[in-house]
Amino acid sequence: MNKLKVQRVIIFKHGVSYFILNGKIKGSGTFELEFKIDEMNDILKSLFVLDTSENGFISSISYDAALETSQLLKSIIIEVPDKDSLTSLLTQIKGAKVKLTLGNDVEEISGTIMGIEFNE
Repeated sequence: MNKLKVQRVIIFKHGVSYFILNGKIKGSGTFELEFKIDEMNDILKSLFVLDTSENGFISSISYDAALETSQLLKSIIIEVPDKDSLTSLLTQIKGAKVKLTLGNDVEEISGTIMGIEFNE
């Protein structure tokens, strides 16, 4: 993992500040920035990355989720009533990606839940 060095810190009298970090990255190297979860919004609004090598480029910037997937799933409330439970469930998860396995694992169908349509 490559290290970035603080080159300059500028603090304004209103409490706003910015940091200039500098470092060298070879090839497809990466570096990490760590900050508190409640600072994420400000970081994403103001992050500026520049490649000064004139022959490289920045291919991507990514960040980890604040919570593990299992913790996020625990926070989702889906109510399944006694009557029309499948209809209610499908309505609540509209937009979710699904994969159905038919028969004895013979056929798979993938898609997105768009809505419910009744045929008589």
